[in-house]
Amino acid sequence: MTQYISDAPLPDCTVCRNVRFVMIGENCVQCRCITRGTPLLKFLNTTIGKFYTTANIDTLTAMDDEQAKMLGYAERFINWWEPHKKGLYLWSIQTGNGKSLISAGILNKLALPSQAIEASILWDAMRSTYDSDESLKRYFNAIAYVPALLLDDLGMSNTEKTDEWLTDILNARIERGALTIVTSNLHPSELKKASPRAVSRLMAHCHPINIKSKIDWRVSLSEKMK
Repeated sequence: MTQYISDAPLPDCTVCRNVRFVMIGENCVQCRCITRGTPLLKFLNTTIGKFYTTANIDTLTAMDDEQAKMLGYAERFINWWEPHKKGLYLWSIQTGNGKSLISAGILNKLALPSQAIEASILWDAMRSTYDSDESLKRYFNAIAYVPALLLDDLGMSNTEKTDEWLTDILNARIERGALTIVTSNLHPSELKKASPRAVSRLMAHCHPINIKSKIDWRVSLSEKMK
């Protein structure tokens, strides 16, 4: 099951130094310290939320033809993907139409050790190391080497520094053949204006898919869950 980043505390660990992952040979695996507390990373907080921790491709019901097409694509992607194959860049100018939900469902179905984090929160967390004792490497390792990553809501607020971080993260993930799924409200050409170096790597690593549904899937599903 996808392990979502949260502000839930975990005990300090001298083995993984609170990264919550350790390298065993060529493999990145979750550290045993996660069994001593909530199995979520300590150092980042995300609003992706518990709603997505149980996202299930098999039980999602499309509410228009475009969502049905996307669910079909997601199922084919799950059957097709293996290490060193491309991930996904899901984009749409419409909000709430299933980009994050479908992405989470794919990760849950593949059952890889995984993390989900909003891009803006990740950049804020990495910037916070400037004025603290936190190690930038700690943040980088947890994102760059986890077998599956959902980087949610990648936007235009990037800077030269975030472009550098994203480039380095993607380089590490491409080298290891890890799965990366990115969601955004921006067409790749628009994103390239903010992250020129990173976007070329992103497009080499992820298939761009435009989700055209105009139905707010999030609201509709929330109403059903009341």
